[in-house]
Amino acid sequence: MARYYFGESNPLGRRIRDTFGPAHGADFIVVGVAADAKYHNVMEKNVRRFYVPFNNPIYEAKSAVFEVRTIGDPAVVSKTVGAAIKRIAPNLKTWGPNTLNDVMESSRRVDRLLIELASSFGTVAALLASIGIYGVMSYAVGRRTREVGIRMALGARRSDVVWLILGESLVLATVGVAIGALAAVGAGRLISSMLFGLMLVDLPVLLLVAILMFAVALLASYLPARRAARVDPLLALRAE
Repeated sequence: MARYYFGESNPLGRRIRDTFGPAHGADFIVVGVAADAKYHNVMEKNVRRFYVPFNNPIYEAKSAVFEVRTIGDPAVVSKTVGAAIKRIAPNLKTWGPNTLNDVMESSRRVDRLLIELASSFGTVAALLASIGIYGVMSYAVGRRTREVGIRMALGARRSDVVWLILGESLVLATVGVAIGALAAVGAGRLISSMLFGLMLVDLPVLLLVAILMFAVALLASYLPARRAARVDPLLALRAE
């Protein structure tokens, strides 16, 4: 709020007028500047706010939150503070004390649930992708049995045929992983703006998934290629 209305100039001693709230045009003198704060959840954007004294007659406070900083056990301190409040105002209705960690965890409960669901769906998606890659690559290599027979009939060695198929499969896997990584980064940028604490790119997970996809693609190519290379060239030439 200070930056919005006063820019880089010193706001101390300046006057502001509340024309929208219950003050009905009352003037206030700025006596200090507080840091931006979040009130409802950790994902909310910073809004322009100003503070008035608690006992200000214009703004009737219906509740209050007291914050206590301690280096000891929060449970012990909260009991001490609660006992002091009861001693001073025994009829005052109070709500149980919470630590800042409890408040943060409560505000992040929905986000944490969404992250866990996304992780579960991601694991299932990776499994389905592995099954799909294995099936497609294995089928594609298996249909090259006739080609393998022709190459071996013309003098190609089994190892050369296997490495040829693996090299082509590696190119396809590299292109697929590259496209998938770009899509993952774009999706991570979108989702991280919606969920607090979610990294834009989780590099270890991204590398693990990429290695998994490479391994599945190579395995799906190697097994049928080696099987086709062991077939007699005459039988391979007759294969449909």
